[in-house]
Amino acid sequence: MTEIFKYIYLNDRNRQIEILKESFRKDLKPFVEEAFNIVCGEDGKIKENKVDSSIEIIEKVANHLAQNPQNHDLTKLIPETVILSNELLKKINPYINNLRKELFSSETPPFFEDPDSAIKWIKAEANKEGDIFRTKWNDNEEIIEKIQKEIEEKNNKLFQLTGRHFSNKIENFRLLPIPLKIINKWTGDIEKISIFPRTKLADLEEETRILSKETGFTQLSLILYVFTGIKPISLKYNIQTNISFGKLNIKKRVNISFERPLKKEEINELFFKIKSAFGRKGEKDLSKKHMELYLLVGRLGGDPKSDKMKFWQKVLKEWNKKNPNDRFKTDRNIRYTYYKFMNRLKEKN
Repeated sequence: MTEIFKYIYLNDRNRQIEILKESFRKDLKPFVEEAFNIVCGEDGKIKENKVDSSIEIIEKVANHLAQNPQNHDLTKLIPETVILSNELLKKINPYINNLRKELFSSETPPFFEDPDSAIKWIKAEANKEGDIFRTKWNDNEEIIEKIQKEIEEKNNKLFQLTGRHFSNKIENFRLLPIPLKIINKWTGDIEKISIFPRTKLADLEEETRILSKETGFTQLSLILYVFTGIKPISLKYNIQTNISFGKLNIKKRVNISFERPLKKEEINELFFKIKSAFGRKGEKDLSKKHMELYLLVGRLGGDPKSDKMKFWQKVLKEWNKKNPNDRFKTDRNIRYTYYKFMNRLKEKN
């Protein structure tokens, strides 16, 4: 694709967009142009020296635009949800006001309806608290090591008595959820920042986590309520997506929590929202045929690095011998089928 952009469509913005629509997954097509505009600008084009990086970012942004399960259509909220949410807020407002006082010496939301400024403040405060914590840790390293050793000895004795393992950490470091924004666009996902024990943000994390468990509001929505005054909604269920960038790949998880029983039609709606959250809306599941082909390729040595034509001819021969009623016409057909479902699996993982 890089060569196509460089030598054929470098100056043709519309054709660049069309090429990306043809190249990306089908479920991303409706979001390609918007993602393109976010990355390249309303009248911009992919530049010759940034083809690979631009395409990668556009695909990620399109993916996030397609996977936004946290946008709630307020016109569809049932009366029970609105009333219950307001009543819950009345109960927790004293705790919220106390949190604001501790953080900002005022009960007024410091960044009224301005989540951008709130997130900037949280990140800056986390960095500042981290610097202070690390300085204290280094200044008292010998004392901390002594305490750590005592905790480990105590836990070893407890394990001998109970058979249970206990944490050897002096205090647990926690993660604070904040909304994830990519290229100035809210994605519906969350990112998590590290916070340090016995700090203001640690108190915020603990209080909002407890309130979330007791009310059904998500912890993220409560954090935003503290800072911006944007009221949370207590839905019958909450879908939360988490993205982690590991060494092997980008991993996406979808967590669902239920607050009240669902009706049959709501369960069907939830099913499609889960598929949409993973970016697999309308996609069929893998079949027994896919599994058998996967096992056959593995038994014959796995995806080859060399002599590929000879290998796939062997796979074709073995398959057609065992499956006379479900034959492949050519080794190209069977190879294409294998790589197609394997690429789908890689995208899921």
